[in-house]
Amino acid sequence: FSYRIIRSGQFYRKMYDRLHQNARVTIVKEKGERYKSLGPYAEVKTDENIYRGSWVFNSLLSLAPIPDSVRGGLKQHFLGSWIRTKEDCFDPGKIRLMDFEVEQEGGVHVVYLLPISTRLALIEYSVFSRDVWDKPRYRASIQSYLSQKFELVDYWIEEEESGGIPMCPDTFPRITDGRIVHIGSAGGLTKASTGYTFHRIIEDSKALVKSMAYYGRPIPELKATARFAFYDRLLLWLVKNKPEKVPGIFLH
Repeated sequence: FSYRIIRSGQFYRKMYDRLHQNARVTIVKEKGERYKSLGPYAEVKTDENIYRGSWVFNSLLSLAPIPDSVRGGLKQHFLGSWIRTKEDCFDPGKIRLMDFEVEQEGGVHVVYLLPISTRLALIEYSVFSRDVWDKPRYRASIQSYLSQKFELVDYWIEEEESGGIPMCPDTFPRITDGRIVHIGSAGGLTKASTGYTFHRIIEDSKALVKSMAYYGRPIPELKATARFAFYDRLLLWLVKNKPEKVPGIFLH
């Protein structure tokens, strides 16, 4: 199979270019503060203006009515580094997905390594736990991994990316206050057990657009089946209570 990497900067540039070509789209960059429904329309207040429309689509977790279990609950947090070496080190024909052969203390730890060439690779260190690390701790873990697996100590970091994803199996409200539609992670589209979100957002966006065209209102879809919701809850229970068993479950 083919593993593909979508660089966020390139993706955003392409989308913004397409949106700028549409005269019906206006892009503003302001800080969202609140939203509310006002009968037949909805309103968004930013730090600079007030906007009104038939519907508000919100992707900000900070403004979403997220379940209480998200606060203080499990997170998948990570730091990824684009590293370059002076000598040939990597095999661009081989990737490492979910390598659990690392320290497993204080949560579940996993490494991804995606070589682009013999001297350039993306390495990501991810942890499933309640507490997010500071960046030096991720960097030290990556350094230890590269030293153990590749005897690599001489490299430099070209880029870094970090983040945290809530691992919550509970239901997120999709439409609140009449005309506020929550999308993306704010709408519960992040798969609780893996953090995968991108493809689910694409499919959900298609469903929302289709329902707006046919019915004049958004009808969110993509509800998890009872079977997969059970799997998510079971895996998260194991991460919390039996983390030492998680690597074996993924590997088998």
